[in-house]
Amino acid sequence: MQSSTVITLAGRSVFALVAVQGSAVRLRVLSREWETLGLAEGQTVHVDCPGQLDAPMLIGSVETATTGSTFVNLTLPITARRQQVA
Repeated sequence: MQSSTVITLAGRSVFALVAVQGSAVRLRVLSREWETLGLAEGQTVHVDCPGQLDAPMLIGSVETATTGSTFVNLTLPITARRQQVA
């Protein structure tokens, strides 16, 4: 499922295109907004996307495009994935 919305990422509101597929989430945000967050790959952040997601997520990869957008791939932390399987 894909939608454009305001989400809360690490306690800050950001406008993003959000695509959720299973336990994976892909965000597209403006590069300047991403840079102001000061987040990096490997960090765990709390993501609140109304009606879709409200959970801690692991920043898996970050790709910056020449168009001024940054693509962020998020996954559930390993501990959360283990709890889902059990």
